[in-house]
Amino acid sequence: MPQTLLSLILLVCTLAGGAFAQDTDTETGTITGTVRSTNSAPLSGVRVLMTNRGTGKTTAVRTNAAGGFVSGNLPATDYTVRAEIRAFISASTVVIVKPGVASTVDLKLAPEPVLGAH
Repeated sequence: MPQTLLSLILLVCTLAGGAFAQDTDTETGTITGTVRSTNSAPLSGVRVLMTNRGTGKTTAVRTNAAGGFVSGNLPATDYTVRAEIRAFISASTVVIVKPGVASTVDLKLAPEPVLGAH
């Protein structure tokens, strides 16, 4: 009898733990996108900052060779997404992350003006 009770308790705890884990997953989404120059060339190595507008917490990633990026799981809320790299003017936008959804952000960066050029 005690072993049956212990087995039942372990089963309930395992199932409850799985239910909590599923709830956590549905409370997050991702931000994906690309960063390109104004002439549509993909920009690699761009630092992309995703700042939670409620908490101020920032997650940073870099773009790949195709200019693409993926945030990983983020709590569902509003984010400011900012792309920056040397020799280009940074760009930003606001995106709403929804549970279980990949929100897409595509940004274009303009080259910084060259000082002294006419």
